[in-house]
Amino acid sequence: MVVPARNGEDSIGDCLRSLTALEYPADLHELIVVDNASSDRTAEIAGELGAGVVTEPRLGVSNARNRGVAEGRGEVVAFIDDDCVAEPNWLDRLVEPLADPEVGAVAGEMRSVDPDTPAQRYMADLLGRWQRFAVSQRPPFAVCANLAVRRSEFELVGGFDPLFRRGQDVDFGWRLHEGSPLRLAFAEDAVVSHRHLPSASDLARQQFGWGYGAGLLGVRYPGHAEGHRLPPLREPALAGIGLIGVAADRARGRRSPEQLEFAIFEFARKGGWWAGAHAGRARGKLVKRLSG
Repeated sequence: MVVPARNGEDSIGDCLRSLTALEYPADLHELIVVDNASSDRTAEIAGELGAGVVTEPRLGVSNARNRGVAEGRGEVVAFIDDDCVAEPNWLDRLVEPLADPEVGAVAGEMRSVDPDTPAQRYMADLLGRWQRFAVSQRPPFAVCANLAVRRSEFELVGGFDPLFRRGQDVDFGWRLHEGSPLRLAFAEDAVVSHRHLPSASDLARQQFGWGYGAGLLGVRYPGHAEGHRLPPLREPALAGIGLIGVAADRARGRRSPEQLEFAIFEFARKGGWWAGAHAGRARGKLVKRLSG
């Protein structure tokens, strides 16, 4: 199992405790935490909890996951993120479909850790069970916070592309779909729960990153990136206008605090995504021009 981690001291403990409590036989798997140049106690906590810890100084989750695969010895690699918690039967259920030789990778379901803040509630309501959405796309991909893949398939497509600090899940999944004769399976009962970020500013930064990845994808895969299109300015503009209206109504006592929070999160999400997507598209075009 590979756990990429950067500045995850608040979540890595819960993640690793869930992994050490797995029902899967302990002598049949190894646990590798890849510390991606953290400036907090992530590596120290991981070591205290018995995980093997390696350091990857090159920033980006793609670099961290690639390093984890290189350090591991198994024929199958399971990925989970440091802000996720696994169910006790997660690994058993995740690798079961690999008994079929025509399956090259397996995606497990993603749920949300019970939210503590309004921003977390917003994202939990928005995403739902988002792995089912990912694997149903055409072409399919998997959210790599809950994924098992044969090492041979991982090496066949060259692992994760470090250009993608976000959106690497989609890029990897699409390359696997195009480059491998084996299929991606979905294990609905292989469940991990993801902890969403706590504030509106966190949400905006996250959405900028996701939008940035979508912008890169739109340049690399112009034929099938409709779900990662470049958003028009009217989307964040309308969200901003809506926020101003709700805030004005709230000041007059006509709106609830929850309605104002929702308007703030909508603007943070759409504004962050719009800015990130345009930045990612510009970067993608530059990289394409320099490489072509």
